[in-house]
Amino acid sequence: MFSFSLVPFCRGSVNYILNVTTCTNHSEYAALAQGAKEAQWLVYLFNEVLPEHSHTPMPIFVDNSGIVSLVFNPVDHQSNKHIGLLCHFAREMTDLKVIEPQRVASNENIADIFTKALVGDLFKKVAPRLVLEQPHI
Repeated sequence: MFSFSLVPFCRGSVNYILNVTTCTNHSEYAALAQGAKEAQWLVYLFNEVLPEHSHTPMPIFVDNSGIVSLVFNPVDHQSNKHIGLLCHFAREMTDLKVIEPQRVASNENIADIFTKALVGDLFKKVAPRLVLEQPHI
């Protein structure tokens, strides 16, 4: 989910399952790479529509601190050897200042409302953040 001028939107279809991952970190890194592709497309679009404004770096919120640190500090050790080359696209987009991965606490992650069964209190906390302004009818 991305937002522009406080309007949340999504682009593309929900058929993003392209490969099978072997661990949580790999899954989250692959999701970040997919988000980086979407962000790159949006930056190209916004640069065409509103060239007078800077649209980079686009923040991408990640609730896994290990993934954020892997993007900014690419260490090469046993636990990361299985991450494919395709996933390193997120690191490349970060180096080019197209995206800026940022840590978001799990209980503040708006995207969780679409992917998890949230308990009542957490749902009530996150759901109002989806609606940024009441429509004028």
